[in-house]
Amino acid sequence: MTGENDFVGYAYNEKHAEGVWTGDRLAIRRSLERCRLAVVTVGLAERWEDSQTGGVFWMGVPEAVFDPGRHRLRVATPAEITADLAEIARLLPCPACFVLCPVPLNATFTARPAITANA
Repeated sequence: MTGENDFVGYAYNEKHAEGVWTGDRLAIRRSLERCRLAVVTVGLAERWEDSQTGGVFWMGVPEAVFDPGRHRLRVATPAEITADLAEIARLLPCPACFVLCPVPLNATFTARPAITANA
């Protein structure tokens, strides 16, 4: 969104995301600039982190770079989620409406049922 190349695709930096993201970020930005409202759908509070850098992956760790000794899964805190949503709203060039995913949650990276994965 910012035009900075601090992350690409599924990762927070290009080293981890090489070959994953093929989208045109500038074209996406231009499209958002023409919007009157962006509807942002949120779901599970799970997040993958790099234990060496503290970086957070925005979806999941690409299989090609996954290292079980380095990448860890945890549930984000309410404060982290609030800060993340505020940052998304700040970066968007239009107003945002945040909604909870209406699709039944059927998958999680945890060993628990999806309905309790945020606990």
